[in-house]
Amino acid sequence: TKSSLAALKRRLYVPPPSSYSSYSCSQPGPPPLFRASIQLAIPNIVLRPSLEDIQSTVNRLVSVVLSVTKDIPLWTFSHLQYRQQQVEQASGRDAGDDVPVKPPVLRPLDRQLAEHRDVSKLVFQLSSIVSSLRPQTEDTLKKLSHFSTLWNQ
Repeated sequence: TKSSLAALKRRLYVPPPSSYSSYSCSQPGPPPLFRASIQLAIPNIVLRPSLEDIQSTVNRLVSVVLSVTKDIPLWTFSHLQYRQQQVEQASGRDAGDDVPVKPPVLRPLDRQLAEHRDVSKLVFQLSSIVSSLRPQTEDTLKKLSHFSTLWNQ
């Protein structure tokens, strides 16, 4: 799960505009995950799909990655915990303690992964990764607006 989210983050990374030419020549990298286009919608220029649509798709993709582990059983993990508990009880009896060991409460694997520190950090970063592109997108659209005389005639 963590590696899938990290790969998604790498695929969504956009280098700063000042380093486009040097970045594209030195590191070919994987193809982009999303493609957007600038279209003329008289009297404006718009980005399709919008940044909000792309961000909502990224959020859905993150939730799908996190939900993949929903149906994975915890049998092996609980079996190992049960053996460890038996060993602890046996060593407690040998030492003369009659304190029963409480069985640990098993949380579902998908919840454990979602609450993991590294995974939640990646989820947080991915939840706003497209929003960080808004200033670059607005600058690009403003640069193209000087052609407005062509379509306003």
